[in-house]
Amino acid sequence: MDVTQEKQLLERLCQKDPAAMRWLYDHYSPFLMGVCRRYLPRKADAEDALQDVFIRIFEKIKTFRQMDGSSLQGWMTRIAVNMCISKLRKRRVLDFIVLKEEQLFSQEEEPDLDQFSQETIMQAIGDLPDGYRTVLNLYVFDQMSHREIASLLGITEGTSASQLHRARGLLWKKLKELKP
Repeated sequence: MDVTQEKQLLERLCQKDPAAMRWLYDHYSPFLMGVCRRYLPRKADAEDALQDVFIRIFEKIKTFRQMDGSSLQGWMTRIAVNMCISKLRKRRVLDFIVLKEEQLFSQEEEPDLDQFSQETIMQAIGDLPDGYRTVLNLYVFDQMSHREIASLLGITEGTSASQLHRARGLLWKKLKELKP
């Protein structure tokens, strides 16, 4: 979508045009569902979050027009990430655990990810404890720094780095167990 088309779409969305809202939902819901599933592996939880994400998008669409240099997809992705983290906090499952090093897989022996399908990798990520999975997603997929993650989650930068290290170690262990 070029800048002119996005501007026209935004104008229609700000006017609460049902056809524009339907188009936005149809066009972006698969992508945003993928974002929600990264944080909330249970399909029902991700579906609930996705509905809340679109409600928020339609409520706040006028604020996007005032943001400079941001893409519509990027803005909606941030809403989805924040919504999922909020849901994890409300369920009080965003605990940051510490596994013993012997429970992890050495990162010097990282598996070749090309051996695994994207579905297998995402399943292994989904099986991580909530805190590990959240930090891994924020760092790897959403490209946030440990400072940004710490601020968002209310933890220290050291805790963020530690959780990422441990998430990777546990992920490698899970993938090694799945190795064909």
